[in-house]
Amino acid sequence: MVRFPDGREIPYWNTFYQEVNYPEVNAP
Repeated sequence: MVRFPDGREIPYWNTFYQEVNYPEVNAP
């Protein structure tokens, strides 16, 4: 689990998934 500064604890695979899709979310 990865603990975020806001107190959330997310499974590593979920953080990786979000990281991979991060540029897509910010795409214009």
